[in-house]
Amino acid sequence: MTLTAVPSELSARISALESQMFHLYQTLGIPLPSPAQSTADALPGEVRDLADAGERDRAIRAALVALGLSLQDATLRVDGYLRGRGH
Repeated sequence: MTLTAVPSELSARISALESQMFHLYQTLGIPLPSPAQSTADALPGEVRDLADAGERDRAIRAALVALGLSLQDATLRVDGYLRGRGH
């Protein structure tokens, strides 16, 4: 199943669960499992390119548009990607 085949309600729920899991890991001080790879797989190339170029805010906006995420979820994904890359 591709991301485009996922109903919007399910996609929104998955994003909410991912955000909650990230918060739990962060609160408990537990490292996220393979954040760079899992986040990189979930981000379009344009978003990764902007983030790698130091354009964090533009990368977040691109993630909002490309993935239909909330501002919070887009920020979490981009920041997770950057953390995984050592930024």
